[in-house]
Order: sequence, then C-alpha cells, then structure tokens
Amino acid sequence: MAPQVKDVMGRRAVALAEATPVARVAWALRVYAEAALPVVDGEGRVVGIVSEDDVLVREWARAPLPAKASGTTAAQIMTRPALTVQMDTTVREAAKLMHEHGVRVMPVVESASGRMLGLLRRSDLLRLVTEQGGEAVSAA
Repeated sequence: MAPQVKDVMGRRAVALAEATPVARVAWALRVYAEAALPVVDGEGRVVGIVSEDDVLVREWARAPLPAKASGTTAAQIMTRPALTVQMDTTVREAAKLMHEHGVRVMPVVESASGRMLGLLRRSDLLRLVTEQGGEAVSAA
C-alpha cells in the first residue's frame, strides 16, 4: 500500500487567526522556522495560508502597493484558498501537488469540516524518502 499523508505529516502545527497582525505573522514565521503558516477561522477551518513572500512583498514592495500587500492582518495578506490535502491522500499525490504549485507547506485538513489536523512539509517528504531509500514517493 502506498504511504499516505497521515503516515508522514506533522501533527503539531501552528496556525494563525485571521486577525493576527502582520508583525506577529512575521514573528511566528521566524520563531517557528516555517516557510508558510495556515490561517484559520474561529472554528479551526483553514481559510488561507500566509507565507514569507506575503510578508516580504508587503514590507518591500514599491508604491503603489498591490491591495494584498497593503493589508495589516493575516487575512488581508494571505493567499486564498490554501492548497490543502486530506490524511488519506497518497504521499505521491501530495508531493506532485506541492511541486506543481511551488509550495513547501500544505495544511492537512479533515475532509468534511475543513478543520486543520496538521501540516505536511517538504521536509516530511524528504524524511520519508531517506528512510525508505527513495522508494516512498515514487511508489504507486
């Protein structure tokens, strides 16, 4: 059986509230050493993702700023919708999605509710590849 996201995902994950100020978003990205963090609504459903790029564009974009770059909260600068996967998604399928969309982090969500269950990072996929001698992601 092909490995699934639930076999490799990180179950500890930081998420940001929609109202999180951009300075706090930058702090969280740095302190937790994440390339991107999910943004969740009051019920824990993933509504977007905010990346290092989202923060940096805001900080260093030249005037006039694009509307997204002038935001002051996570909800205003995040990318929506977030690219997500479910726990039963195969590792191969998840790796393909990450590559095609150029993302390094994907929230893992419960399919029925959209609530966040954890994060899948490229480093999780690399760990699996090294543990299984390169066969894990390529297995059908």
